[in-house]
Amino acid sequence: MKHLFHFSKYLQQKYGSSLQRIPIDLALGCPNRSSGGFGEGCIFCSEDGARARHLSRTGLDLVEQVARGKEYIKRRYGECSSYIAYFQSFTSTNAPVEILRDLYEKVLAQADFKVVIISTRPDALPDDVLDYLAELSLRYELFVELGIQSAHDRTLAEINRGHDFTAVQQACQRLAARNIKIAGHFILGLPGETMDDWAATAEKAADLPLSAVKLHQLMVLKNTVLARRYGANKSYVSPLNEYEYAAGLKAFLQKLPENWLLMRLMADAAADELEAPKWWMQKGQFLSFFEQYFYDESSNAGSFVVARTSDGTPTLYHPVYRQHFHSLAGAGSEAEKKFAEPSRLAEKLDEFARQGKTLRLLDIGFGLGGNAFAAMACAADIPGAQLEIVSLENDERTLRAAMQFYQTAQWQQKVLTDLLEKRRSSYKNSSITLLLEDARKSVQLLPENHFDLVWLDAFSSDVNPELWSWQFLRCCRRIMVQQSALLLTYSSSPSVRGAMYKAGFLVGETPSFGRRRGGTVAWLGESSGNTELSEKEKHIIFDSTAGTPYSDPGLNNQADFLSKRRKNLIERLRKKGVPKWYKAR
Repeated sequence: MKHLFHFSKYLQQKYGSSLQRIPIDLALGCPNRSSGGFGEGCIFCSEDGARARHLSRTGLDLVEQVARGKEYIKRRYGECSSYIAYFQSFTSTNAPVEILRDLYEKVLAQADFKVVIISTRPDALPDDVLDYLAELSLRYELFVELGIQSAHDRTLAEINRGHDFTAVQQACQRLAARNIKIAGHFILGLPGETMDDWAATAEKAADLPLSAVKLHQLMVLKNTVLARRYGANKSYVSPLNEYEYAAGLKAFLQKLPENWLLMRLMADAAADELEAPKWWMQKGQFLSFFEQYFYDESSNAGSFVVARTSDGTPTLYHPVYRQHFHSLAGAGSEAEKKFAEPSRLAEKLDEFARQGKTLRLLDIGFGLGGNAFAAMACAADIPGAQLEIVSLENDERTLRAAMQFYQTAQWQQKVLTDLLEKRRSSYKNSSITLLLEDARKSVQLLPENHFDLVWLDAFSSDVNPELWSWQFLRCCRRIMVQQSALLLTYSSSPSVRGAMYKAGFLVGETPSFGRRRGGTVAWLGESSGNTELSEKEKHIIFDSTAGTPYSDPGLNNQADFLSKRRKNLIERLRKKGVPKWYKAR
């Protein structure tokens, strides 16, 4: 799929208006639920079976439901003469065909319905019901909205769907044999699934005889089995934020055939019903953002997502680390405010130029190149300055993603191209070398007493602890020019500062940018001109478990190992009476 074909556009083209849905609750329950079809079923399903909010399950009157729906549409959209009948909640084919016929016909007699959508399950479509639906499809444009969710049987078992994917394939074949249009319903973010799993589901979905799809992110709704499991173990499922979902959704859609109708691309819920995820984007904002993102050919499907920061410059969101590459306060300003200015880069370059020396900068976490480019631009403005940068990065994709932010003629584009092809480049009076591998390995190969500045700009320690251990920082200390070199980072985490002290640094704070707390500066000699942390901050580091550093013996362990090792150490310290957080008496 290269073009988004929204259901509303299809209706507008065919009927001259987008039509509005009137949700109907037949109160039929679900064959996969206990307690007569209204108890627990799929782990994500709410008690009301996705019923429209303005409907009540008890004392239902179908005529009243239609009248209430028409009134709501009139208040919100104005006069409307034709509608969509949406049999939405629970399983709308969960009854003998005689009962279904009476219920459907009673509803359809209440208004001019052009389209009928029936939400059901693949295991709730007996032949006589299918025959009746085939009759309906001759009188109305009929879509059977089939709950599929995933093509992976292990996932269907985990979420208690009560059927396997073979049941889906068979149901689709039987519907298609009667020329009934099918809308497949899928959920991204189900427990245990990754983007590779979503892609595999999309590939299998593309082989089904569908006419439309309905997709949305997994929502942890309160009072569901999923909510209980998530409450007991936050790692049971990782609810997707806007950027992660957008990346997965784009990758999913691109595997589907062209011209399939898009009935839904996201879901929302009332704030008092939703446990997670808590999105900052409203529905309209997300859909507008996704429309732009989908057609942005420079953003790799399933990879990084472009986001604009407060100063108008772009950054990317990393779906693996679940963080932006820059502060949303300003990607363009961050390098200046968090690294160049607090390290007094211009002053040092001028000083080194007068002494005929080259200033050497170690840039840990090249990312999109913002820090390196800021340093090179600064050096270009200082007569006689010479800047030598070594950048450490382990993901070549970040450099390729960064190229979309620069025009072909810009020097940054040339530097990125050189680094990708040759691992070396230059701009005016600056040179840069890229070491593309795990920074923990690279840093051990660099010469001692060599760098005048170290800028540490890895993702935060809770998701990327490998570059914040005290052993890694001790390696940084080894390669820094003794007595005069500085190490700068945006992080103010007590665990990071604790690691710096354990590695032999003195530690201070840099001015804040984009948040309340400032960053951190570390040095080796007493004459650095920086001021150490306050006594209160030192107490937090040394007299509470907050300052417990990450430990990475061998500098080759995975993030989970480092996190568990630190957690276990904190638990032992707590048992010995060390408080979680220091509070001044």
